[in-house]
Amino acid sequence: MQHLILRYFAEGKKIGVLVPSDPHAEQMYQVVVGNLHELIKNKLVQPMKYLWRLRAKPELSNAEISFFTARTVDQARGNKYHLFLINEAGEIAKDHPLMAMWEATIRLTLLDYRGCAWIAGTPRGINDFFDFYQRGLLEEHWQSWNYSSYDNPHVSAEEIDQMIRDEKMSEKAVQQEIYARFVEDAGEVFTGLDQVCILQPLEPAHKSKVVAGVDFGGMRDYTAVSVFDTARSPIQELKIEYWRDPVVKNNVERVLMILRQMRVSHVVVESNSIGTAYIQMMEDEIKRMGMRVELTSLHVSAEVKQELVQSLRYAMEQGEVVLQNDEYAKSELAAFEAKPTPTGKMRYSAPPTMHDDTVMARCLAFRAREKAGESVIKASVRPFWAGQHTRYKVGDATVAIPRYI
Repeated sequence: MQHLILRYFAEGKKIGVLVPSDPHAEQMYQVVVGNLHELIKNKLVQPMKYLWRLRAKPELSNAEISFFTARTVDQARGNKYHLFLINEAGEIAKDHPLMAMWEATIRLTLLDYRGCAWIAGTPRGINDFFDFYQRGLLEEHWQSWNYSSYDNPHVSAEEIDQMIRDEKMSEKAVQQEIYARFVEDAGEVFTGLDQVCILQPLEPAHKSKVVAGVDFGGMRDYTAVSVFDTARSPIQELKIEYWRDPVVKNNVERVLMILRQMRVSHVVVESNSIGTAYIQMMEDEIKRMGMRVELTSLHVSAEVKQELVQSLRYAMEQGEVVLQNDEYAKSELAAFEAKPTPTGKMRYSAPPTMHDDTVMARCLAFRAREKAGESVIKASVRPFWAGQHTRYKVGDATVAIPRYI
């Protein structure tokens, strides 16, 4: 962090820094002051400790460094920065609404200079820091990295191992503090993900028995497809794909393309909510295209969801299935939680503001290996032919699906 701050300062740029508390701000301020000691001594840089700010002599440059805490971040409003650093983001997000700070204050300070932000820290459960990390995995103008303590060239691996043994660190503590993994504080469902999520995308083998699970999304949720080869031991996930597209026909086209490419013989699709219309479209297109794939719909009630999740979790724990090493899909598994309801039952879901679409696609694909489920639902969706498209009436809307040759 200090190197980045000093580089931007040397280039005459303005930097904002957010840290959790006054002691954090004081510590970082003193480190930067130490690095700029000669410039301060020669009065080329003016320190303003009462504001935790350093400013270059005006006739030299406009360089400036300002430190803020979670308590004082509103003071950054109206300022303009080339770079804004958020340090110990996990610690901040544990006790404060970091995303709200970003949206209401920090992001606005970067507009004028088209500046950039770095958000760093050790995870502290599933919170806004995790949401930022997911944006780096999914969104075009964001990027996320993860480094463990073992990646630090200044720390001995033997010393880390010794600390883990001496302190008898729990698996959760090791995952969070050593490997910088986002671990839910309570209610964690899927564990040992580093041993399970190990595969790269695979093509089906000649004698593969390929099945798939599909969880359709809409405006907010992702459409997710998981493909398993059940002929292998352990069962292997060949592909996991997910995307967000509000256009129904685009989702159906893409799902059908994946089913054909991967030579899927059986697919289970969640029929809840908008899934019913999707299923009718898929069934008609599968028949028209002559695809040799069995389509099963499954209404996922709370009880069915618990059964699906527990089945996949048990198989993962027993080493009966291995999954794709996809960072976003892995993060959904890590965040997925089980919490008791007032009636005493368990509720399985993603935390608020997060998604479980890839989790459910994997559960449905694992269910597909049993050829279990209900018969295909005949939704109140009326198809009719028009030119080179099949058109469907869904309420007042008309959706066109191209007729494949």
